[in-house]
Amino acid sequence: MTSRFDQAAWELPRWFHYAIGVLLALVALFARGLSDPYLGDRAPFALSIVPVAIAAYAGGFGPGFVTALIGLTGAVFSFVRPRYTFLLENQFDFVALILSALICLFICVIAGRLRASAFRNSKLVARMNVDRRNLGDLLEIITDAYFGVDENWTVTQTNPAFDALLAHRATNIAGKNLWEVLPDRRNSDVSIALQSTMQDRTPRRLEVEFAEQHWYEIRAYPSEGGVSVFVRDITERKQLEQSRERMLAEERRARSAAEEASRAKEEFLA
Repeated sequence: MTSRFDQAAWELPRWFHYAIGVLLALVALFARGLSDPYLGDRAPFALSIVPVAIAAYAGGFGPGFVTALIGLTGAVFSFVRPRYTFLLENQFDFVALILSALICLFICVIAGRLRASAFRNSKLVARMNVDRRNLGDLLEIITDAYFGVDENWTVTQTNPAFDALLAHRATNIAGKNLWEVLPDRRNSDVSIALQSTMQDRTPRRLEVEFAEQHWYEIRAYPSEGGVSVFVRDITERKQLEQSRERMLAEERRARSAAEEASRAKEEFLA
């Protein structure tokens, strides 16, 4: 999870990260100079590593490397004998420089990779949040009722259409157990379909009659940690289908009656 510091650092221009690195290196050299009466020739690179860690964490490998280069070069020039040259006469100072450089390089590489990973994760989370908001906005305006449940059948999300559909049963449905809200559907075809989708993660569709002459289409989809369900009122369509079936049945009866009358007429005339 990224912090506000991370977000603020990523929004800064690239040159600013380098400028901060240079400033940190100069501050560290100044602090080392103030402590020179106490440290003398000892630990000339003691304060060079912390600025590198800060610069690399905030800006990545590049700013960290520049900070290390300035800090170590400045330390060699100012605090290693002979002073105010870049000569290293003491082998211990040379070893200390190499070790400090390796430590700074390691910090730059690790911090740079962590920063890049955190940046990618931040972008991914931002896109997911946008998609979630867009989905929420879509669920608010669609006419289909929607609800989501987790693996314990706790309702995690609903839309206004679903709330309106069950307004006579319960309010504030989110957070309640689905089968407590719909106890009459616990052992129904709806329950079987949802449980099957929960188990095998396969989408399902069925049509059910919730009340007399009131039909709904149920579409269940597996979601992360649960099931997402869309409910559409198909009463008008079912009524049209039933009316068409009645008309076809009446037409078949009328045709059968006409054929029977025709046969009776032919037999009478014969």
